[in-house]
Amino acid sequence: MFPLLCFVVIAGMLKYAVDISMQIKHRNEEEHSVAMSLIDANEAGYPEAIKELIHDVVDRLFKDAGVKYQRVSKGGEHYSIADEIYNEFSSWYDYAWD
Repeated sequence: MFPLLCFVVIAGMLKYAVDISMQIKHRNEEEHSVAMSLIDANEAGYPEAIKELIHDVVDRLFKDAGVKYQRVSKGGEHYSIADEIYNEFSSWYDYAWD
């Protein structure tokens, strides 16, 4: 299995990208952009909606890294690292970070 820490790190990278996207002063909110997709995903609240909004971003991230997010466990079970990232992203503020 892919280490849980990796899900948290990538979800954290996406949350940081949301913060940066929020600082863009002249973003066209009607335009489909990565910044707007991230902002919308941050407000979506549940993994399925988040996946619809930022799957292209996550897919590109993995392609650029040369890593496949669709995996098969030793037991033959199929799983998606990307789906776990959407779960972490949606529950980001549920953790006690203090």
